[in-house]
Amino acid sequence: MAFTTVINQNERRNSERFLCPDQLCRVVDSARGEELGVVMDISLGGLTFSYFQDQEVFEESGTLDIVSRNGGPSIRSLSYQNVTDFDLLGSHPFDIRRRRRRGIRFEALPSEKLVELRQFIQLLIV
Repeated sequence: MAFTTVINQNERRNSERFLCPDQLCRVVDSARGEELGVVMDISLGGLTFSYFQDQEVFEESGTLDIVSRNGGPSIRSLSYQNVTDFDLLGSHPFDIRRRRRRGIRFEALPSEKLVELRQFIQLLIV
C-alpha cells in the first residue's frame, strides 16, 4: 500500500506530509541498530512514529534509519531532533502497554541526503 498525502490548511510544516499505512516503515536507531517504532507519517522535514511507552528513553537528537518491511527501500543515517512526544489516544483498551507518538525534525541534511529522502518517499508512494 502506498503513502497517502495529508492536506491541512492549518499546516505549519514547510514540506508535504505523507501518511504511512499498514506499518510499512520502521524507525531504527543508527548507532544501536534497535527498532524505535513504526512510522506514522513522513515528509522531507521530519516524521512521526509510534512506540510503546515501556521502551528505553530516546535521545533528544541523534541519527536514525528508516527501513521498510520485507526488504523494501531504506534510508540510513538521518540526523534528527525531537520535537514532540505524547500519549496516543484510542489505544486498544486491553493492551497494558501504552503507545506514544514522537515527532522528529530532520536536522542539517546535506543536499545528497535530501535527494535520497525524496526518492525514498517517491518509491513508497508509487
